[in-house]
Order: sequence, then C-alpha cells, then structure tokens
Amino acid sequence: MALRALKDSFAGKAAAAGMAAALAMTPFAGATAQDAQQQQQAEFTQVAVGAPSLAEAGRLAGRYSEENAGVGVAVYLGTHASTPSPERVREVLMAEFREAGMTGPVQFFFAQNDIPASGASFFLDGTMDGPYSLSASRDQASEVVRSYNFRKERGLLASLDYNN
Repeated sequence: MALRALKDSFAGKAAAAGMAAALAMTPFAGATAQDAQQQQQAEFTQVAVGAPSLAEAGRLAGRYSEENAGVGVAVYLGTHASTPSPERVREVLMAEFREAGMTGPVQFFFAQNDIPASGASFFLDGTMDGPYSLSASRDQASEVVRSYNFRKERGLLASLDYNN
C-alpha cells in the first residue's frame, strides 16, 4: 500500500515536472513585449547557470590579468528583465576598449548576481578596480586602458616577458 502511494506521488510529480518543462520549451505564438522580456531573461539565466560564483569570477579575472599581461573583466549580471546578454556586454565593453586603444588581451568572466543590478570589475595585474554599474563600466574601460598602456610602456606589468 505504501509503495503504491509512493509510486502515485512520484508519478504525479514527474508528470508535473514534465509539463512544466514542456511549457518552458514551447514557443508561444503572438508573444507580447512582456513575454519577450521574460523569455530573454529565461535565456539569459540559462546562459549564466554554469557561470562561477561572484567571488570566483573575480578570482578568475584577477588570475587571468596576472598570468596573461592583460585585463580580466568580471561581469556580475543582475536579475532584472532588462539585463543585457553576456554577448552584448562583451560586445559593448570590447568596443570601449578598442576605442580607447587597448593594446593587450582582454578576457571576460561572467557570474549571475542575485540582485537586479548588474556591474563589472576590471583586473590589471591582479588588482581590482570596481565594481561599477554596467553604464559606468563603459566610461571606466577607457581609464583601465590608459592604466594598462602606461604600465605596459614602462615595463610594469608583472607577467610580460620583455626579453622576447
């Protein structure tokens, strides 16, 4: 009797989970703008599911900046529906880096924030600058490039091999 109740309970839960998964994967015709935002947020969340924790993203960006004589960028993506995709954040900040004259490598590390706000921290030789809101990060990117190029010109980047 207990086994049958367990089976019925499990089957009911499995069916509910299956229906929820099917609904989540089924595109809806005639979606409204709000539906599109919700779908974009769901897609974003899916991208960020395998992302490291906030602290780990910072550690990875710091380590990258030390080992590669470049800039590591830890991006903390918020939960707000208008949060841009990781690809869009990378695209916009890279444009800012290029415009400011970046001469070295840049690597991005994304993490899912648990609050609506999004932001970014920049790492140069393992030292963090930030975090900044995403809009302020655009302006800060040029400051990071100035500091990077200054240090590089003077041989102050620890990981550069200046003999090659």
